[in-house]
Parts: sequence; C-alpha cells; structure tokens
Amino acid sequence: MIVMQIARLIGKCTGTDHCKDQVVVTQNAVFPYWCAIITGSVKVSQNSKGQIGVMTPAMWFGDFKAVKAAATVVAAEPCLLVFIDNSDIEIARNASMLQALSQQFKVLQLKELEFVPRKIGEGTFAKVCSR
Repeated sequence: MIVMQIARLIGKCTGTDHCKDQVVVTQNAVFPYWCAIITGSVKVSQNSKGQIGVMTPAMWFGDFKAVKAAATVVAAEPCLLVFIDNSDIEIARNASMLQALSQQFKVLQLKELEFVPRKIGEGTFAKVCSR
C-alpha cells in the first residue's frame, strides 16, 4: 500500500521553475510545505547567521509541522523544485485507503440484485410486501 501512496503522491506533484536569485521563501514566512530540489541549487540563510549552506538535487527543506520557515531560501541558479503540502499527503493516503477497502469488500452492483415479491404482513389499508 505504501508504494501506491507514493505513486499517487508523485502523480499529484508538479515542479516549479525558479530563476537564479529568485526567493523561494523568506525566514518566518508561512511555509507549510516540504520541498524537494530536483535540479539546480538553492542558498539557505538565516537572519542572525547569514548564509548557512547550499542545497543541491535530492536534498529537501521545509516542515509540515512548522508554521513558519526557519530560513530564507533563494535559487543559487535556475532550479526545479517540487512542493508538497499536507493535503497532497492526505489525498494520497485516502485514495490508497479507499482502494484497499474496495479490494477488501466486494462492491455490489445493481445487476447483481434480484427483487422477489414476498408478503410480510397485511394491515387495515394494504398488504405489505418486500420486493
């Protein structure tokens, strides 16, 4: 099931191109994303320390739990980034859960049902039948 969730998550993701020196996020800005670097590189800095590093492809930054960005991230060169938020994760997780449930329980289709009239009671005004 994990493989299916990952496949759905990847299918939902789209890359975003950033030009050299384009700000991706500034420190303390709302940033509810996890971001993967696909191509290029980004410079990471903090207000109190200045530049603290450079991140390259296959590295990531961001935190779903933190409301604000811990650092400023700027494209050091043209780069392709993929942003994932909690809703992307939930969509992948829920779609996998629905698929697992549908495999666990046979889904009935109307063509498989048969209605057979059967008398189950009689009242003052009418007969009651199940169909």
